[in-house]
Amino acid sequence: MKNRSRWIVGVLSVGLASAIASASQPEDGPAGRARGDDAKAAFPAGRDYMRERAAMIRAKFPAPGPGRQVRDAGIARIDLMRDLRTLAAMWHFAGTTSTVYRAYEAKAGEGSWPASTHDLLDAVSGRLPTPNPDLAAEARRIFKELDALGAFTSIKQLPTERVFPEAVVGLDRPGLMMLTPWLGDARQASRILVARASAALADGDHAAYLDLTAQTLALARALETDGTLISYLVSVAVEAMVHTRITEDVLEGRIDGRLAPRVLAVIDRAPLADHVFALESERLFTLDAIDWAYGTNARALSDLLSITAANDFPAIGIGRLLWAPREDQLHAADRLYSALVDRLSAKPDPALQAWAREFMGRLEANQASRNRYALIALLMPAFDRVTQRVVPQYLAQRGGVRMILAAEAFKADTGEYPADADRLAPRLIGEIPEDPFLRGHRLRYRLVDPGEDRLGRPYLVYAVGPDGEDHGGRDDDRDQYRALMKDMGRGYDLVINWKHIPEPRD
Repeated sequence: MKNRSRWIVGVLSVGLASAIASASQPEDGPAGRARGDDAKAAFPAGRDYMRERAAMIRAKFPAPGPGRQVRDAGIARIDLMRDLRTLAAMWHFAGTTSTVYRAYEAKAGEGSWPASTHDLLDAVSGRLPTPNPDLAAEARRIFKELDALGAFTSIKQLPTERVFPEAVVGLDRPGLMMLTPWLGDARQASRILVARASAALADGDHAAYLDLTAQTLALARALETDGTLISYLVSVAVEAMVHTRITEDVLEGRIDGRLAPRVLAVIDRAPLADHVFALESERLFTLDAIDWAYGTNARALSDLLSITAANDFPAIGIGRLLWAPREDQLHAADRLYSALVDRLSAKPDPALQAWAREFMGRLEANQASRNRYALIALLMPAFDRVTQRVVPQYLAQRGGVRMILAAEAFKADTGEYPADADRLAPRLIGEIPEDPFLRGHRLRYRLVDPGEDRLGRPYLVYAVGPDGEDHGGRDDDRDQYRALMKDMGRGYDLVINWKHIPEPRD
């Protein structure tokens, strides 16, 4: 009875707040909103943001053809999602029930390190701090069993089969409520694929290694069809697994100059992850959620209360009294996404960036601004993380790995490493990749003395990092990404051909 009373009070308070907010017209805040007819024209009531998103996704990932082919591509997506979940579950079951793994786990319990089924993958990849041939052999056995059961079938088809995205439209709830649980399964499947590739490389089976690498990169691109920022982040994380492993394999001599150009060709066939598409799709998600939250229909009110079931219902309604008018909040969110995309462009607009910094600064420092633009404070992604770390790190790592492979191919052809990066282009790499941290400048390459380098590297490939200064390829032997840290990163570069050397376990 008490909960029912609170629900009724909550509905009444939300409705009252909605009516008052609709009638009020407070002065412009930092959003710099469009007024009157212009705002209503840009964000009319009833605008279907999810349908716009669906059209954008279908334009980005067109169906392979009419009729049955579209249906088959949709089925391929369903099959992939199902198989990723099955593969992740089967791997976990096979690992945790393995007598070899259990013996290893018991020994780990006696020592000072935690054990997990990821150690099976590290063992077969040769990346455990202390080599464990028994665990590596067990991982290979599990790979063969899963392959015989068809667990990799959908993944094997990815490099040649188009996966058609499912663009959901006509929702009576915000699009941001749609969950993408398959992303976690995809990450686990990617770890398995990368470990299988390492095992194939160790066996000298270069054809299998290249196929598995292509499958992992194709899986990364398939994740992008979700059209969300989180799917983009998982996609580049999967690709980063491949890049990191390739770099380590070059450093350890498993990828030589003869294999390097073949690996480079696999990378070049994989499309670049599209951060602009992810942000534009996320923009429509956010606008849809904001527009929905201002809805006054009974279903919207009921859903609002169900989402916030753990919160105080009356407080939710009273909080809406402080919200900016609908057009203010929509316009501010829309402009913030424009600033986010603009910041990653070749020539950012200084006025737009100054506005975005001012607006976000007020949100962080001023409670009244956070109350007024509560939905933006809740829904907007972290600007600095996306623009200063995620996207540039991905671009630097992909470009750097391509340069590393080109340098190895150059040595195989000439007997020595190139004196400078210009020797790599255009024959081996087309053009030298741009340093995403310093527009208009290229990634750095320089020869070093292997006898003086901690990893015995003959050259360094690196980006300057967010401070925009070249420190000669200085790196941290414990953290490859120290250069990306806000304060502690000054004085360091983002070195791509990097490897951490762990302490052996007792």
